[in-house]
Amino acid sequence: MSPRRVVIPDVTLHARHRANDHLDVFIDDEDRSQYLELLRNACREHAIDVHNYTLMRTHSHVLLTPRTVEGLPQAMHDVGQAYSRYFNRKHERGGTLWHGPYDAKEVPDEEYALICMRYIEQNSVRANIVARPEEYEWSSYAIHACGKPSDWIVPHAVYNALGKTPGERQAAFRAVCGEPLPQTQIRGLREPFCCRRRSNTPRSADLAMMLD
Repeated sequence: MSPRRVVIPDVTLHARHRANDHLDVFIDDEDRSQYLELLRNACREHAIDVHNYTLMRTHSHVLLTPRTVEGLPQAMHDVGQAYSRYFNRKHERGGTLWHGPYDAKEVPDEEYALICMRYIEQNSVRANIVARPEEYEWSSYAIHACGKPSDWIVPHAVYNALGKTPGERQAAFRAVCGEPLPQTQIRGLREPFCCRRRSNTPRSADLAMMLD
């Protein structure tokens, strides 16, 4: 077993749930809806604020802030287990679905938080799935950029600082996400990540890349 992650309450994390061996874990819209519903319910139950998300073919990206020490590990365990059962039953397969519980990287400051938001919302464009982020249904972009109602996404403080009114914040977010991230910032996001752990021993798994 890997050393247990130590989560610090109220510290924002950029988390990724990725498939084992690059498996397609989101095959159709029903799969994506099911995963988001599980994520929504688990994060509500375990006191986690979800700020941004996107679902890609083989993984998910989520910007979130746990409010307790144990909430995030338990929530991601619940999501992973429940989605695995659903996916294997529906697609008539067996075996491991996920490459471990989840990966996570701390967001140290407001500048980095905004970079993470942009990366998450622009992921579908960089992957050549769509030409513009508003064309991709399976991210939180429409919530932040267009005012789409949501009963579970909690705007991050950095997003709220973009303007005094909802309209100002949405316009600012559209402008921010309309510009591609510089390659230097993308490379920084793709550097090896490390979660706070109770063990200081380096592990090969910690050298996995945060982003595809």
